[in-house]
Amino acid sequence: MTVLYKQPSEAKLFYIEFSNQLVSGDSLSTITSVLESTGGIAISSTSIVGTTVKATYSGGVDGTTYAIVAIVVTADGETIESDVYLRVIDSSATTYATSYFGLIERVGHYLFGIRTGYTGDQLCDIEDCMADGLRNVYAAHDWSFFKPIEDITTTAPVSTGTIEVTLGVVTLTGSTFPSAWAADGIIKFGDNYYSVASYDSTTQITLDDLTADADALTTYELARPEIPLAATFESVANDSNLTYYPDQNELYPAVRQRGDQAIRTREQDDPYFDRPIFYSVRTVEFDPLVGSRKRLAFYPTPDAAYVLRVPMILRATMIDETNLYPVGGETLTQVITEACLAAAEDNFEEQEGRHTKRFQELLPLAIAADMEKSSPTSLGRDAPRDERRNGSSYWLRSSRIGTVSIDGTDQ
Repeated sequence: MTVLYKQPSEAKLFYIEFSNQLVSGDSLSTITSVLESTGGIAISSTSIVGTTVKATYSGGVDGTTYAIVAIVVTADGETIESDVYLRVIDSSATTYATSYFGLIERVGHYLFGIRTGYTGDQLCDIEDCMADGLRNVYAAHDWSFFKPIEDITTTAPVSTGTIEVTLGVVTLTGSTFPSAWAADGIIKFGDNYYSVASYDSTTQITLDDLTADADALTTYELARPEIPLAATFESVANDSNLTYYPDQNELYPAVRQRGDQAIRTREQDDPYFDRPIFYSVRTVEFDPLVGSRKRLAFYPTPDAAYVLRVPMILRATMIDETNLYPVGGETLTQVITEACLAAAEDNFEEQEGRHTKRFQELLPLAIAADMEKSSPTSLGRDAPRDERRNGSSYWLRSSRIGTVSIDGTDQ
């Protein structure tokens, strides 16, 4: 599919091509419509120019991709449609990293000799090559860009208003329950803790324990034991501890990982709200579009908003019209492009060509660069602190292999 580019402030002329849909001897007659469904793009001055529909496009939000649909009637009476994407970016499109649309054009031109107007089957062939190429890149090395450090914030309990509980149905007065997570919460009233079975409305939830009761005007706390993770999250790197954000509660010990069964057992045997001590990665559902969805489960249930640093491992995901840029695309632009073209060679020519050879040349260089970038800058102490002699720096490894200098200053 064709992709067009403009900046937000520009009003640009673009031509949508129909030649690949016209039978021999037919021509464009009248324009039925040229539309963008969200109203984010203003389209004006439409006209037929040969086998194209010309129009002026203005407006749009930076970083947004718009779908443009043009429908025309031909001289032979056929109604045909052509779809293009209009990408609005606040700089030249050529400065951007490898993108879905860029790869579509490169691979499509290699396979079929055209850059626009692909049939459905052709687009499937192109996307197969792109998926194979990305898999070949991602499987070749333990890339550092799949291991970001992300900050997550736990949710402070809510306690505004009062409740009345009748046979496990909790009715709230003077406030509202949080719709985003109340169904997964734990509520405390009196001296007891109860898990929530369902969120019924802004002022009503139902507990798993349908025998629970409490009089009107009862105070409560509703807390959130789990924090959802992004669809691209795969696991916590090396099953690491989660550390508190620097300068915020920095004296707290790290939150340690435990098996999810251990967390559930503790929640059952001794539920309470406090600073988290343990966490587990909990799979809560399977989404056929992205795979399993996961959450961080904490024990005790957080009693405040804490900022924790999570060393993540991301899962590789396919790019599409919505998720335009591949993971690592900003640093591996040429590698990914050659990998996709190499996959096209392999899938359709069944032999190694120049793109395969180029990919094989670029890949080890990219791996070496990634390893150098992600290598530690310190080798650590040569011996435990209590084995150093009289505090002498001789026993530090740096005194025997040299120091690192930045701008002439020893570090």
